[in-house]
Amino acid sequence: GPISVAVCDTPAGKYEYLGHVQYKDGTVMKKYICFDPAAMNDDGTIRIFYGTQYGYEEEPDFLTNGRLDDEVSMFGRTKEEILGYNDSIMGPIMVVLEDDMLTVKEEPRHIIPYAVKGTSFEEHPFFEGSSMRKVGDKYYFVYSSWQNHELCYAVSDYPDHGFTFGGTIVSNGDVGYKGRSFENKLNMTGTTHGSIECIDGQWYVFYHRLTHKSDYSRQACAEKIYIDADGHIDQVEVTSCGLNNGPLVANGTYPAVIACNLTNGHMPHGSNSIYTIEFPNVTNKGEDRFIAEIEDGTLIGYKYFALGGSSTFGVNVRYETDANKVVYEGPVRVDERCENQEQLKDANDLAENVEGYFDICVTEDSESIGRIDIPVSEDISETEWRWCENKVDFPEGVHAVYLVYHGRIKVQLKDIRFR
Repeated sequence: GPISVAVCDTPAGKYEYLGHVQYKDGTVMKKYICFDPAAMNDDGTIRIFYGTQYGYEEEPDFLTNGRLDDEVSMFGRTKEEILGYNDSIMGPIMVVLEDDMLTVKEEPRHIIPYAVKGTSFEEHPFFEGSSMRKVGDKYYFVYSSWQNHELCYAVSDYPDHGFTFGGTIVSNGDVGYKGRSFENKLNMTGTTHGSIECIDGQWYVFYHRLTHKSDYSRQACAEKIYIDADGHIDQVEVTSCGLNNGPLVANGTYPAVIACNLTNGHMPHGSNSIYTIEFPNVTNKGEDRFIAEIEDGTLIGYKYFALGGSSTFGVNVRYETDANKVVYEGPVRVDERCENQEQLKDANDLAENVEGYFDICVTEDSESIGRIDIPVSEDISETEWRWCENKVDFPEGVHAVYLVYHGRIKVQLKDIRFR
């Protein structure tokens, strides 16, 4: 569809519809695929960046394998229009507007060629979520890649050409961070969007993680990033700190859903999918927000806390039962990129003990430094939350806190607490 514009005197609203981006004769501009638009005031020049990209047209049998029909269906364009572009109807696009933010001043054009094979973008092609930033005299193009779990960036001296791939800024499964493989991802991975912004001299990347076992339910997150003197941005790990400007204080209660790592060792990839298979996930039931379907071997990580030594550490939990289980009743979707991702733990691999407990660790694969038992009540169908706690000898300094669950019955976790 077209790119629409709304206007307001304040950033928080209330916005009023202004019109569609159009040519001077009033014709609506629909060149290329008008998807995920982002605006930039480049020292008085209004630029809109938009577009989406699938790799279909680089397939050697594109004209005969049905992908052309897929594009017709997805984009609502005719075969003739799709094939009429010299490069491709897809890819990252820039259009320059007049000061009215509506009228096309310069024709839309690719800022990066669609064909990526043999280029620096081959492993991390553009997918969607265009966002441009200017840092010094360089243009940083931030985008969601076809890997579909990461924000990447490219750099150029110009806003409309000359971009070279820079790297991955963040992955919502920490894939690639310090060499981590996709198979060992630390969350359900899937779509992430966002950009970078400088706040009080500190650069951040804003992105999202996934909740509710759905690629369409998203938790907004932020991490500090650092732009080197040569302009390079190293990939940062996902944390629980957000805009805290430092590690969290190991005192008081925190919602469990700020966990930055949540894995049973075989988490699925979301990619436009909604799952009903069981795996640990952030969800809600009424006003309660919690982590559900925590099974034997599940690791729940919080990075980072400023620990001060011995502390009473507690978890606000309940066993998962038919009375409190979250049941999704909406449409289910599994995208083609998620084939063979549905892996379930064999029941024979489950722990033998009925009563569950959490081991407390400070690294992902370290030995336990404490344990919190979760007794089974006489009425296992109870829906009330209860605190279970124990004294834990935490090391002093800034460390991660990991909970590793053991037990045959799944549990739900609402809060964690230091006192």
